[in-house]
Amino acid sequence: SAMHLFLLELLQEFRKKYPSVRLKLYNHATPDVVRRLLEGTLDFAIVTAPCHLPKGTKSVSLLSYEEILVGGKEFQKLTEKVHTLKELSDMPFVGLCAGSATFEYYKEYWRAQGMQQHLTVEAYTSDLILPLILRGFGIGFVPKKLARPYLLSGELYEISIAAPIPKRSIEALIPAEPSRNLASKKLMDFLRMSLSLKEENVL
Repeated sequence: SAMHLFLLELLQEFRKKYPSVRLKLYNHATPDVVRRLLEGTLDFAIVTAPCHLPKGTKSVSLLSYEEILVGGKEFQKLTEKVHTLKELSDMPFVGLCAGSATFEYYKEYWRAQGMQQHLTVEAYTSDLILPLILRGFGIGFVPKKLARPYLLSGELYEISIAAPIPKRSIEALIPAEPSRNLASKKLMDFLRMSLSLKEENVL
């Protein structure tokens, strides 16, 4: 989510401003990213909250965003009314696999409604969720910004649910001991400044 919501666009801007800086990008589930950060093989990690904050790290909030429930053309009929989670419990759901921050987030969301989360298809990384939903594997929760083009084209449909979905946030996890990598620090400062301006413009 973080990569597609803002990171690629900002990295492009960063490269234009600092063309000599070399970047190494990794796409892993949150637990793997946290482990590599603690091992010292990453300068910082961009994760979707809520995320357990390991000892020896601190978090910096970067961006908040909204998620919605969507389905492909096979589930268009579900758009005719507002549903409770119980009414949708027999539907096939697509989501991130157990162990991910997103899985735990929606596990608690379902639990708050007196239900148990069930996933028909579990994906290991978030970039698989939209393609699976688009191909009719089930319905699922995705960032509204990522779904918008498909909603406009009629490939996806928003499914209204009675239980509001709390806003989520994207955070940077960094070692408590600051990195000596100047390029890394420069990139982090650039991301924080750019996202701060973006949120001000949205508000």
